[in-house]
Parts: sequence; C-alpha cells; structure tokens
Amino acid sequence: MSGESHDVTGVVLAGGNSRRFDAGDKALATLEGETFLERVLGTLRASTAQPPIVAVQTEAQREQLRRTLTPSWAFVFS
Repeated sequence: MSGESHDVTGVVLAGGNSRRFDAGDKALATLEGETFLERVLGTLRASTAQPPIVAVQTEAQREQLRRTLTPSWAFVFS
C-alpha cells in the first residue's frame, strides 16, 4: 500500500474560523517552516492521483490562502 497513488481526490476543509485556536488562522500556522495547510496538501498530493481541493467559506479566505500557497491549488466554496 505504501507509495501507491489512489485514484481519488482529497478535499481539505479550510474554511473554519479557528475559534479554538489561539494562534490565529490554523491553516496558516506553521510547523518547521511550512503551514499546516501546505503539510496536509503535500501529504494528500503524495497519496492520491488527483490534485487536492481546498474548501473555504468566503472569497476572502480563498484569496488569503491562495497568496500563501505554491503551487496554486483548486478552491471550492463550502
């Protein structure tokens, strides 16, 4: 199973308000120089055949995340 890419698409729910996370926006918090969102997207990309999708609530969230992510990812509104 290890190293295989599965023909599925991962969806990351990144549109929350991070109310219980004292450090601000959880998706943009960093660990070892990488945002939490980048870490999750990288893991999904390595595990699935399709690029992951990031679900957000607002256009402002999408733009904020889009500015911080490389490469560009697909976003949907939830």
